[in-house]
Amino acid sequence: MVKISTVVGTGKVRKVRLEGRLVDMWVTEVRKYCETVLSERRELILDLTHVSFADRPGIELLQQLQAKDVRLVNCSPFLAGQIENKGERESSC
Repeated sequence: MVKISTVVGTGKVRKVRLEGRLVDMWVTEVRKYCETVLSERRELILDLTHVSFADRPGIELLQQLQAKDVRLVNCSPFLAGQIENKGERESSC
């Protein structure tokens, strides 16, 4: 399960905190949420401090979001390494 919380939602920037495990059907829920924010032409920042695990689809989602200029912040070293190793560009976590 993953919890999605808006930390800052003013103006053109929305900072969102994810908490828990980014796996299974929760990847789809996070994708839908992020697509909605991006469709509003807002800058999106994902705080991943409390993400304890991401499976392959979760890592791929984070890479796709990063490719769309979503800022990923506060990744654990392990999560940052997974994003960087499986992607074509360096992780910004």
